[in-house]
Amino acid sequence: MPSTKNIEFQTRDDHILRGPLTLMEKPNAPLGILLSPSGVISAHLMDVQAKVFNDAGFATLTYDPRTFGQSDGLPRHNINFDKQSEDVFDAVTYVTSLAPQIDITRIALLGGGHGGDKQQYVQLFPSPSEEAAANPQKALLGGPALSGFYSSIQMLADGKNCNWENKVTLESAYYNFINEFQAYLPRVSPTPLLCKDIEVKFLQKYVT
Repeated sequence: MPSTKNIEFQTRDDHILRGPLTLMEKPNAPLGILLSPSGVISAHLMDVQAKVFNDAGFATLTYDPRTFGQSDGLPRHNINFDKQSEDVFDAVTYVTSLAPQIDITRIALLGGGHGGDKQQYVQLFPSPSEEAAANPQKALLGGPALSGFYSSIQMLADGKNCNWENKVTLESAYYNFINEFQAYLPRVSPTPLLCKDIEVKFLQKYVT
């Protein structure tokens, strides 16, 4: 018989998210993380949907979105789709700690409405650690060019009280990647992308 308990996990920005986790009696079960639509908490809808998957042999995790229900976050009832999407990474990190009760190679993200948007976001952008390990070459400047750039700016800062170090956090690298236009270009294909400079003379006729 499946067993359900209320759990909590921590997000990267120190919020606590809470919701029911249902595990199967047998180990190595596939698991579905059910992602709620805007403003919907687990008790509204997701527990009913979770039971459908539980009856089919899936473990499930549902949780209240940040600022809603039993989860932390201020201001209350504030919807931030970017933050809620990032929380899914932390939900995945949490459930991977449940092995061997679940099969961590069979984790599904299941969302409806804006919950579906979150699922697509997470599949589009890997977690920070996975991206850093799998794609160390993804940078605008790399190799000798990058080394020369930092040497140059270090010389400009020498002797100045600027409190600067040549380092950033792993999370900074993650945000840099998901906001870097080169990361999106391969995903545009096969649709052509047109990028065109606007000539000054074209703009002048709109200047009063």
